Amino acid sequence: MCKKLLQFSSALSRLQPQDLIEYFLILLNIKHVVVGFAYKFGSKGAGTPEHLK
Repeated sequence: MCKKLLQFSSALSRLQPQDLIEYFLILLNIKHVVVGFAYKFGSKGAGTPEHLK
């Protein structure tokens, strides 16, 4: 199992949902993500579980 640690920063907090998806899921080759139904991510919580499908 590969573990990565990323320090949260103000630059990271400003990323749009699609940018986070491209970096974390595509570039890091993430295969599975588990989130709750009310999960929000990206700048101002704009990303939802639907973005991850």
